[in-house]
Amino acid sequence: MRTVLQVCAVLAVLMAGVWGGAGSAAAQDTYVPVQKNQPESTIAPIGESSARQACTQMWCQEGYLLHITAPSWPEGIYSFKVIADDKVYNCQGLLPLRSCGTPSVTCNDRDITIAESGCAMAPGTHAFNGIMLKKIPDYVSVNISGPSGSVIHEGMVNKQCNYPNGKQCDPRQCCAAIDYMTISW
Repeated sequence: MRTVLQVCAVLAVLMAGVWGGAGSAAAQDTYVPVQKNQPESTIAPIGESSARQACTQMWCQEGYLLHITAPSWPEGIYSFKVIADDKVYNCQGLLPLRSCGTPSVTCNDRDITIAESGCAMAPGTHAFNGIMLKKIPDYVSVNISGPSGSVIHEGMVNKQCNYPNGKQCDPRQCCAAIDYMTISW
C-alpha cells in the first residue's frame, strides 16, 4: 500500500508541473517577448512596401547579338568577317552542319560566336542564325559570304544598359545590344 501511495504522490507532482503547477514558472522565465520596434514579419501587407527587398541572382545576356534570319541557307562554305570598332574577327563555317555537339564554325578569336541552328534536323533546315560578340562595339560591320553571294550589315550599335534586379541589388549595370539582319540568298 505504501508503494501505491508513493507512485500516486510522484504522479501528482508530475501532473502539477505539466498543467501549470510549479513546473510552469520556469518556462515563463525563459520566454522573451518580441520588442515593439522589431518587425514580426518580413512580408509587407498588400499595398505597403517592405523595408527590405529580396534580390535575385538574375542577370542579362551581356554583349552584342546580330540576329540573322533567312528563309534558307544553301549548302557550302561560309565566311564571316566582323569589324567591331578596331577589332577584326574572321570565321569560317560549313553547311550542312556537322553532328550536334561538333562545331561547324571556326573563328580566329574566342570573343566571337556564330550561332548554329538545326543540327538535329534535316540538312535543308540548317542555318547560321546569329553572331555574338562578348564586347559591345560602338560601330559594327558584318560581311557574310557564301555559295550564293555576299551580304553586308553595318552601322552604329545601340547599347542598352539596366539593372535587372534594381540599383539597390546589382553591383553594376548589365549592358547588351541587339541588331537584326534578314538575308535572301
